[in-house]
Amino acid sequence: MVKISIILPITSKEGGIVNCLRSILNQSFQEFELILINTGASKKIIKEAHEFKKKDNRIKFLNETISDIPSAKNAGIVHAQGDYIGFIDIHDMMHSNMLEILYSEMLLNKADISICDFKPIEEGVYLSHESEVLKNKVAIHEAKILNNQEALRYLYSTDRTFTMNWNKLYKKELIAQYPFPKDTLDEEEFTAHQLLFQSTTVVYIKADLYFYVIVPGRKGSITPITMTKQMFKKMKALYERVNLFHSNNLPELEKLALRHFSEHFFWYYIESQKALPDASRERKEIFKLFKKLYPKIIMNKSENIKKKIVYSVFIVSPNLYNQLTVNLERRKEGA
Repeated sequence: MVKISIILPITSKEGGIVNCLRSILNQSFQEFELILINTGASKKIIKEAHEFKKKDNRIKFLNETISDIPSAKNAGIVHAQGDYIGFIDIHDMMHSNMLEILYSEMLLNKADISICDFKPIEEGVYLSHESEVLKNKVAIHEAKILNNQEALRYLYSTDRTFTMNWNKLYKKELIAQYPFPKDTLDEEEFTAHQLLFQSTTVVYIKADLYFYVIVPGRKGSITPITMTKQMFKKMKALYERVNLFHSNNLPELEKLALRHFSEHFFWYYIESQKALPDASRERKEIFKLFKKLYPKIIMNKSENIKKKIVYSVFIVSPNLYNQLTVNLERRKEGA
């Protein structure tokens, strides 16, 4: 009987899929299905995936090519037979006990979401399903039981652990309510706060059960991530998060969300002036969001006074802010 559905969008990126598939199929927990969705993968990768499918009837291949990963995830959820949903990225691997631990803790604590820690590993480090790290049984682990507000605070105190999809199990009835927005690079940012907020109980397992492979273009890589116009969409998600906390009278979470929004806004706006000079429309759009939240940001007692001054100059005129910054840099060079 299928209890868990694991969704794997297959991208065009070369490498990684063999170890990824092996780590899933060699789980100690066996009552799952693996749903593969083609999002424009190379013929080589598709062929490798079909070779695995011939040998294991738990693998399902959706008979359609979907152009973007968020839409592929949505399609996977619709076709899923399991009551619990998980995800994995094509580069990455699961510890052999990951599903067993996430599932058992979920049932034990009657949780809506179960979450584990993840371990970044460098690309090229041989860490297949045969390695000691992947096959050693996790006998002892700490599980924290959180209510929705406690879980939401972890959005701001952990590095993506409570945001990303790939280190979690969700009740299908929960995650099906919040489809991922199409054509976004940070689709989890739009749904993470909604899913945690709607949960009664979240269980957080303090064990590295997911292996995140660092490749060029992914966070943690020494190769800089290329900035694109699609990245600006994340600001809408962070804006919606502030409004969610405000409308539900959660002032402490709202303060954290405001700071998170303002820090990201400044980075996107300033960096894009150099990296994406033709993204003036996108900068105007996120500036409008910043202006809407500016009164709350200034009134936020937990925000640094120096930052408030910077924000106040910026809200008057981004060009004035840029000129002041240039003048300060010249003074430093001349000192």
